Amino acid sequence: MSQFLHMHRHDHVMQQTRHKKFTLTDHERDLEMLFQALKTEIEERWKNPRKAFLALDRNRDGVVDAKEVQEQLAKWNIFPPLEDIANMLR
Repeated sequence: MSQFLHMHRHDHVMQQTRHKKFTLTDHERDLEMLFQALKTEIEERWKNPRKAFLALDRNRDGVVDAKEVQEQLAKWNIFPPLEDIANMLR
């Protein structure tokens, strides 16, 4: 267990807090890498969340679903299973 010192926003006194260290599974690490790859590509290509959303929302239903994300990722030569994308979007 790790310990950190931090101040609460409304306090004037440092408090010692204990934080549990969580270990990611390989699958969770893969999902995190997938999320970071998607985030990086979106930031580099569109630089604007609205433009990114509109580019990903192919059927213009106002929702970006896992299939639409999978199609975009395939254009970038990233091929995760649809189930992993759906889990990432939750």
